Amino acid sequence: MKKILLAIVVIAVVALPLMTTRCESNKQMQNGDVIDSALLLMEHDSVTPRDSSSVKVEVSATPYSFRVKHAKDICDAYWNVMSREQEEAEEYFLFDITRDGIPELWLKVGTCEADYEMLVYSWRAGTGVRRIYTTSAGHSAFFRGKDYVLRQIAHMSAEWWTTFSYRGKIIERDVYEADLLNEEIDEYKEPEEEPFEMLPATDKARLRACFGL
Repeated sequence: MKKILLAIVVIAVVALPLMTTRCESNKQMQNGDVIDSALLLMEHDSVTPRDSSSVKVEVSATPYSFRVKHAKDICDAYWNVMSREQEEAEEYFLFDITRDGIPELWLKVGTCEADYEMLVYSWRAGTGVRRIYTTSAGHSAFFRGKDYVLRQIAHMSAEWWTTFSYRGKIIERDVYEADLLNEEIDEYKEPEEEPFEMLPATDKARLRACFGL
């Protein structure tokens, strides 16, 4: 009996320091975790702006730059148009077809090549925004002329070019057509005019950038 009690005492004496060391190690680890977490939180606070309005959102470069009076009103009006056409509005470009210094919104809407349309909207002080023209935009690319827009339609080996100019109203005129099969032409003809860069109709920041806002 005495031998058993002695063995228990010996085991206790040997194990106690080991348990104490293990507990202290765990405690230090836990404290370290708390300290590290606190440091991370402090570092996070040091780089996070107090006011979100001070954060500058970087806007991608835009191919359009207009500095016009009533820029905010025009931008808001065009955005409202795109929001109204939300389900079908796809992309757009800006071009001053009326040559009054205020660019028109050329908005492509539809669900597929078969029903795409180009809706042209104009803005006037006092009257706001209104649609001034509608034309087909299926299988089409649009190009910038000096005072006109050129549309190229290329589909099923056929090609048509149409210009849009303004004389009190938008005038549409066919200027070229070709049938690649009948005329034994190898490829579609490419216009010399610069193609418009189409912008997404879901990005208000890009639209605002076009007007320097």
